[in-house]
Amino acid sequence: MKSSEQFPNGIDSYLETYYEVCTTIEHVMITKCSDVVNDATKKGGRTELYNLSETLTRKFETEHKGFKWGIYGEFLDEICSFIEKEL
Repeated sequence: MKSSEQFPNGIDSYLETYYEVCTTIEHVMITKCSDVVNDATKKGGRTELYNLSETLTRKFETEHKGFKWGIYGEFLDEICSFIEKEL
């Protein structure tokens, strides 16, 4: 996979998104308020949670390819809305 396909908005954007996804999944694990996270944990434990984090990060990054945060929208509002919808 090409770097531009793996990181459509660059590595910094990918890592910021990945961090937000992972911290939210960790919170959801504690509160047990998501069937998606609960099912992933039962299906494959931490490995499946890593896969879920990566899948959601790539989906968000691809959907927002080329988007300029701070000019057209706010990253934290958008990522929180996205994660809430996905989980």
